[in-house]
Amino acid sequence: METKTKSKKIKPPRQSENWKAKLPAVTGRMLLILAVSVVLGLMLSGLHAAGNRILRVAVTALTYLFLLFLFFNEGMSHGVKDTEISRRVEKQIKNGGSVSPEDDKGCYSPKRMLTATVLVFLVPFLLSVIVAVTSKPYTYQLQDLPSWLTSSYGSRSDILGPLAPYTATVSMTVTDWFRLITRVLSMNFIGFFADTTRQIATIDRLIPFYYLTFILVTMAGYFVSPLRQSKIAKAQRKAKKRAVRKQERSSLAQQLTGGGGDVHYGQRQDVKDDKRRLI
Repeated sequence: METKTKSKKIKPPRQSENWKAKLPAVTGRMLLILAVSVVLGLMLSGLHAAGNRILRVAVTALTYLFLLFLFFNEGMSHGVKDTEISRRVEKQIKNGGSVSPEDDKGCYSPKRMLTATVLVFLVPFLLSVIVAVTSKPYTYQLQDLPSWLTSSYGSRSDILGPLAPYTATVSMTVTDWFRLITRVLSMNFIGFFADTTRQIATIDRLIPFYYLTFILVTMAGYFVSPLRQSKIAKAQRKAKKRAVRKQERSSLAQQLTGGGGDVHYGQRQDVKDDKRRLI
């Protein structure tokens, strides 16, 4: 005889109509996490000078996973709070009550979360796309003179004179400034590469996907939040039932013992009936 188990489907939460009201607060929290990630990347950027490839890649991978967890948890925590408000509003509507503007703006809203995430990563992502499209493989440039030559023969015009084209400086272009900004914002990703100069084209073309991963994990956390909230509510209901049963048993014991430590005998018939009913 086969038994079929049916999984209870979770009803989608009521979505907010005025979802833009809480948009600045959500965006501000995510900007704070982005700022923390930038500071963390700058602190760990010195790993390139250590020369230990295994240590550099391991620390970079752990940092990257930690940041993914932060953004995932940020999306899920927002979603759990929004879902709780939506469930409360649903009960109010079911009981014939009205929805206040304060409750409505706090309800569940994937639009709000997606908009906030896009606003946080829009500028870095667009800059990285421009850099990726215009990026070219590394080639030897004229200004790459060996340092020993310029330091040892810097005063010898007969030697450095013919090499003047090699020392010509080139001003930074707009793309170079864009690359500088994207590199600063993605230092936690650059640690995967040993030679950031020769691998410049590979890094530039992968950085847009680096930003996309944070957008995806944030939204993934927000979309799984109704399931998480359902489990939390279920655990809270079970804890409440256990507390009620414990209180009932305590009250029953007090009635049976008359508030003391011994059971009383010779009670009236109505008291006996009450105690038998309680038992």
